[in-house]
Amino acid sequence: MSKQRVKVWNGDQSEYLGEGTLEGEVEIYGIITSSGLTSLADPTQEPHPSQIPANGKLHRGKSPKILLDDGRVVFGCQTWWQAIGPDTPPEYSYDEPDLARLLKLGKASAQKFASN
Repeated sequence: MSKQRVKVWNGDQSEYLGEGTLEGEVEIYGIITSSGLTSLADPTQEPHPSQIPANGKLHRGKSPKILLDDGRVVFGCQTWWQAIGPDTPPEYSYDEPDLARLLKLGKASAQKFASN
């Protein structure tokens, strides 16, 4: 079975990073504050307690690891990605209206999550 191919953009979708391959899910760490969710440059590294602000909370989760064709490694939690190819599972296949809806839902969810 081949690995899923994806197209990848940076976090605010202002830059197309290229195509790559999903390499599986890895454990990631983030810091939740009233401003939202952030992570270290390498989200697989757990932040030291001194890196977590007084109003912050440590977040643990899973995120896809993506190996770009140019050799860079990025993570799904820090990018926008879309599955490509004829074998794309339906849950990874989005048309443009779906992407716009997901972006709106994602932003609203992040704001709600940060306020809790």
